[in-house]
Amino acid sequence: MSDRELNNNKQQAEDLCQKATDLLHKGQISAAIDMFKSSITVFPTAMAHTNLGWAYSREGKYDLAIKECFLAIEIDPESGSAYNDIGAYLVQKGKVSESEEWFRKAADAPMYEARHFAFTNLARVLQFKGYWIESLALYDKALEIRSDYAPAKESRVLLQAMMN
Repeated sequence: MSDRELNNNKQQAEDLCQKATDLLHKGQISAAIDMFKSSITVFPTAMAHTNLGWAYSREGKYDLAIKECFLAIEIDPESGSAYNDIGAYLVQKGKVSESEEWFRKAADAPMYEARHFAFTNLARVLQFKGYWIESLALYDKALEIRSDYAPAKESRVLLQAMMN
């Protein structure tokens, strides 16, 4: 395959992935899943696998969602979204203790634009386990990254109130 063909395939896959994401936001889960799969067939990307996992999670199919995140990590081990999502799916499955490692990996991932998610999720896990001081510090890290992130703000305020 030539570089031009490769670039065309990659662009086509990215377009399909964006359309699938739009469908997912509109609640058209089944159509989004089909389009994510089409995107992956054209050119597999970590984003398409991660978002396919997200679509599966919306149907409660957490094992399939986790599988897609592992495929995303194989493609791009530096992207934090898949790690964070694995942690979130484990929490949904009631495996809170197992989720901690994945939130830590997400927080440490070299490329993760939404790192505040990982810090907030990790803070919640540690708060659940009774590590309140460390939780406060992680909420603060999340707020350093994105000061308007309401879930971190609200969780921090509630934890601070519990500690007083």
